[in-house]
Amino acid sequence: MKRILEAACRHKRCAMLLCGIVAALPLVIPQLFVLSFLGLFWGFYLFFATPKRGYSCGFFFFFGYELTVYSFLISMYPLETVGFPPLLTLLMLVLAWLALSALHSAICGALFPVAGLICKKRGGLLTALVTASLWMLAELLLEQGGLGFPWSRISVGQYTFTPYIQSASLFGSLFVSFITVFISCCGAMGLKLKKAALAVTAASVLISNLAFGAVYGLCIGEGKGEVKISTVQGNILSGEKWQADSFDKIYSAYIDTAFDIEGSDLIILPETALPVLVEDGSYYAELYSYVSIVTDSELVVGAFTRSEDGRQQNSVLGFDESGITGRYSKRHLVPFGEYLPFREVLSVVAPFLTQINQLSSDLAPGEDSAVFEAAGVKVGALVCFDSAFAPLARDAAEDSAELIVLCTNDSWFKDSAATTQHLAQSVFRAVENRRSVVISANSGISAFITPKGECSSVLGAMKAGVLTDSAEVRDDMSLYTLWGDLPLGLFCIGAVVFAAVYNLRDRIYEKRRSSSQQR
Repeated sequence: MKRILEAACRHKRCAMLLCGIVAALPLVIPQLFVLSFLGLFWGFYLFFATPKRGYSCGFFFFFGYELTVYSFLISMYPLETVGFPPLLTLLMLVLAWLALSALHSAICGALFPVAGLICKKRGGLLTALVTASLWMLAELLLEQGGLGFPWSRISVGQYTFTPYIQSASLFGSLFVSFITVFISCCGAMGLKLKKAALAVTAASVLISNLAFGAVYGLCIGEGKGEVKISTVQGNILSGEKWQADSFDKIYSAYIDTAFDIEGSDLIILPETALPVLVEDGSYYAELYSYVSIVTDSELVVGAFTRSEDGRQQNSVLGFDESGITGRYSKRHLVPFGEYLPFREVLSVVAPFLTQINQLSSDLAPGEDSAVFEAAGVKVGALVCFDSAFAPLARDAAEDSAELIVLCTNDSWFKDSAATTQHLAQSVFRAVENRRSVVISANSGISAFITPKGECSSVLGAMKAGVLTDSAEVRDDMSLYTLWGDLPLGLFCIGAVVFAAVYNLRDRIYEKRRSSSQQR
């Protein structure tokens, strides 16, 4: 072991790259959730065990991490819908994979040297606290703005570890990331400094978090009742969905299948189930109402709509026998998919990027949670990418939603790791807000998720079928729904500032002491 560590320290960048890959493997293979702790542990040990703590070490750790997480981008090949030559498509996907990984690594890579600088004279508990705080702030930063992409949070790899993630109901998925990093860094500092107390601290935090998860599951009580729901998964691949000659197949997969459903209170169809514009009083609006009449169920349907100013939107509509009963429009649009950032510049500099967007113009984002009632339940809807952003689901729960419905189309990713990573986002939205989440996906994964984050029913990727189950209805508020990310964010900022001031004070004291000795 000693020789292995010495070799790793000599080839630190390569070792850090490997540690990043190990830490990210649970986001690709969820059953390996323990590897997140192992990759972080050795990454922190290698970084803090040697005096050279350069930015490149942090960059290489995150580059290995992000490359592993975003490897699903290659599965999008050949991306038939854009009409590019195969070689150009492959090159574009590889460049996107490398560029996204490098961008996130460039941002997060500063975490290691900053933690090392702030805690230069101190190790142990303070180092672990500062490192976990900086990690959490980096993850929060990646969520911000129109180009925000919080897909690769370390907590995502823990979504199958149900008792461990229950604390997300207190401070969100960022808190799960925080304690994962804190536990790993405490263990690394304990080994580095040969302090058993740090190992005991790491074990105590882990056990306390698991104990909370076990007790919390017993204490939240029952909800208001249940609603029986059916979701239809047509398994229409992205290469077919936008082809005019595929419309009959799509119609049959969704409308004909929906007509055959019996005994459900609510039927859910995925994002843009029929790739047509649906407006109040239109043929398709009347069609969905007719389905509601025949099945004696209300409907929640993904559809294209128009905003008040005439722009197209990606929406979720509620239907009963009388027509449209509610409407939510996607708030966080996919860059380069539903809108082109910096369109005026990029359309001149890189006009081929306009072909990636399947629509003739940018979609208009929604403005609020737009909670509506369906089957006697207040529904908070999300569309696809929305589910990766915790504040959006929190808005819905805060605005009285008793059930969260996600309509999505993940056919771009086939059956790659992206589908389970997307499922993991919804698991956290369920735990954070103590709400059932029902996912209706075009090609999978469709699922029923309990308020505890357990998947009670799942229809896997690349399968067609109807998934029917009962979802618990709740109207109580979790602490995260009430507080959001603010308390944890303030705590982490305070911890970093405190450590920086403490370190600065020590430096000033040492400088004065050195000056007095010279005199």
